[in-house]
Amino acid sequence: MTSGARRVYLTTTGDNAMVETSRDDYLRVRESAEKDRCGRHVLVDAPEDADLVLFVGSRESDFWDVRRHPLVRARREDCFLYHSEDAIVPFLPGVYPSLLASDSRLGRAVAGGYSAVLHIDIPHLEFDPDAKYLYSFRGSLTSHPVRGRLRTLQDLPRGYVEDSSDARAATSAHAPGTHRPLAVELMRSSKFCLCPRGRGPSSWRLFETMRAGRVPVIISDDWTPPPITPSWDSVSIRVRERDVVEIPKRLEEREPEAERLALAARLAWEEWFSMETFFHRIVDWCEAMRISRRVPERCARFVTALSLAHPRKFRHFVVPRLRRSLRRAAACF
Repeated sequence: MTSGARRVYLTTTGDNAMVETSRDDYLRVRESAEKDRCGRHVLVDAPEDADLVLFVGSRESDFWDVRRHPLVRARREDCFLYHSEDAIVPFLPGVYPSLLASDSRLGRAVAGGYSAVLHIDIPHLEFDPDAKYLYSFRGSLTSHPVRGRLRTLQDLPRGYVEDSSDARAATSAHAPGTHRPLAVELMRSSKFCLCPRGRGPSSWRLFETMRAGRVPVIISDDWTPPPITPSWDSVSIRVRERDVVEIPKRLEEREPEAERLALAARLAWEEWFSMETFFHRIVDWCEAMRISRRVPERCARFVTALSLAHPRKFRHFVVPRLRRSLRRAAACF
């Protein structure tokens, strides 16, 4: 094995029953490992042969099944998790696409891409200097307040914003359905694609846009950038949620850079988030966290648990588990 190479045991507790796509995430990461073009890290069949144990997905939304797994208990310092749910608390160190900046304490977690985008049929779209739209968005305007602010950009001369809240099917390119070719065609006709946050601080749309070779306009104050090089400023534009109304003016000012940014976005997707690099980057990031670890994991995990005192997280993670415990206790009587 080459310097820096790691033997990885890849596993999951997910089955898509309680946490949608958790098993699918595992299958996609495994496929990425099989198609890895970097060739540094290798999969092993047994955990005792591994330097690093990577869980992908979980059966439960609070990762309780992973947290209590025998491997985690026995090898806590070597275990990491990739999980793509919108609402997360990094109870285990790992890679979380929808990571809040406030949850990246002690260097235990980093943001990443969504494995689901690996299986979307999105071509690399040739940049059109005469594209019909300066910017575009088609999707729900109700999943987060910042999306509602996009209504102020509707009916402007060089933009396209459509609210699909009443549509049955999801409308980004990742969801299957007849709308998918329409989503790709809208990206083809645009120079910039608006990528507002939804239920989570990140968005599948961001990585769809990069894969298509268009410039993502990231609208999410809580978004945590995945650690890539060059910087995200060289492949995207970021706008504060309160500044949505200024987007047309800002994009007109940046329009001369659009083609360069679009090409850089596509290259960054190939280098960091494509099928041939996805597994490699996750392992690299996990190994970097292990090397730079300042506090033993057996202690650091309790610091993360303190964030459950936040009312929103308490309702999402603690209350459901208390209810399940009470139901089980009641069933014993």
